[in-house]
Amino acid sequence: MDLNKLEPQFVKVSKEIGFSYRLEGGATRNGIDETENRLELTLPKQIKLFYSHFNGISVDDPGLTIFAVETLSFDATKRLHFATFDFRHNVYFDASKINVADQWNIVGEDNFLITHTMASFWSNKIWHWLKHRRSVWMEIDW
Repeated sequence: MDLNKLEPQFVKVSKEIGFSYRLEGGATRNGIDETENRLELTLPKQIKLFYSHFNGISVDDPGLTIFAVETLSFDATKRLHFATFDFRHNVYFDASKINVADQWNIVGEDNFLITHTMASFWSNKIWHWLKHRRSVWMEIDW
């Protein structure tokens, strides 16, 4: 999904399901640069692209928060906490290495691989949660 279609998708799905949301305006280049300097790393291209369009997203029910780029911080294992589902399930960028997609893997708390790319996260994974309440942050037994 093109990032320009993300906001219309939120409008459409929120009307269908009935949730409130907030999309923050894009981060400035300076804000992204300051975050990279503070964390001593370079954000992959898709992550920068996402944050240049939306510097945070919040949904009330079902709970979803994608934090502003300026608030990103490392945990003890060099993962960057960037999102929380259902107000309790943290999601991370695994910033320890670049993956096969030239990105950082997106993982759950137990390092469960959610996806290889930020584009897949914004175009697919968040909608599985918002539309179907599918727990994308862990393995699901069917």
